[in-house]
This record gives sequence, structure tokens and C-alpha cells, in this order.
Amino acid sequence: MKELAAGSLIAFLIVFPCYLNAKEQKGAELIIQIIGGQQAKGELIAIKRDALLLLNPEGSDVAVDIDDISSINIVKKSEVLKGAGYGGLIGAGVGALTGVLFKNQLLEHDTGYETAVIFIGGLGAGIGLLIGGVMGSEAGKDETFVITGMTETDKREIMEMLRKKSRVPDYQ
Repeated sequence: MKELAAGSLIAFLIVFPCYLNAKEQKGAELIIQIIGGQQAKGELIAIKRDALLLLNPEGSDVAVDIDDISSINIVKKSEVLKGAGYGGLIGAGVGALTGVLFKNQLLEHDTGYETAVIFIGGLGAGIGLLIGGVMGSEAGKDETFVITGMTETDKREIMEMLRKKSRVPDYQ
């Protein structure tokens, strides 16, 4: 019985190693334009009632009063390579599957069945790379919110959305 439990534990740790590397959630990277021309950059730690708390690149906390904010830019990481990779894999799979499904038609030609499947798979991969790259590019675009002129209700909605992207979303 002990061997079964130990074996199960080892299998679990091999199959699910991500649980061993659990890290604290990282907040969104923000660039905040302050009324008057100043700028604050850093990781969003928390949303206070009347301020955003950032951890700047130097490692110190910065509190920015919500009423002093002109605009907020959420800096996102590029997703082009990820999108292109997934697109290429899916495209190659669909292309190869298409070649397999049309086996009879491909065998009628002198090109060779394997060569045709590889060619169609490569063509699908190329198309998938392009489509996935464009979709990844769109997914990785920065979001900008102009706060100046917003109603208090609209500001609160933006702050609630940002709260979900902060390191400590349940900060009170």
C-alpha cells in the first residue's frame, strides 16, 4: 500500500511539476501619464480607494492619485511568436490531415503521395504561421485609457478592470 502511495505521489509530481514552481501573481505593467506632463511606470501592485500603487523599475513603491491621472497605458508582451507557433502547428496538422483525407486523388498523380502530404502540410503551416502571427500581434497590443474627462462611474469601471490585473487584486 505504501508503495502505491509513493508511486502515485512521484507520478503526480512528474506529471504536474508546475505546482512546485507556483509563483505569486505578477501585476500588469503600466505607464501612467500624469496631468502636468509627468509619467509613472511600473508593475501594478494594488488599487487603493483613491490611488494606484505601482512598483517602479528601481524597486520602490509609487502611489498615483486617480484624480491626477491623464491616461493609463497597459503594456503587454508581444504574442507574435506564440501566435505564429500555434498557427503553424495547427496549419501543418490541418494541411497534413487534408493530404491524408484526399489520399485517392493524390495517388492518381505522379508526384508521390508522401511528397504531396508534406507539401500540403508545409503550405498549411505557412498559412497558419501568417494568420497566427497576425492574431498574436493583435493580442499583444498595448491598451490605453484616457482618464481625463471620464465620469466617476467610467473611472471606477476602469479601476475595477485594473484591479483584476494587479498583483494583489483583493486589496482593500
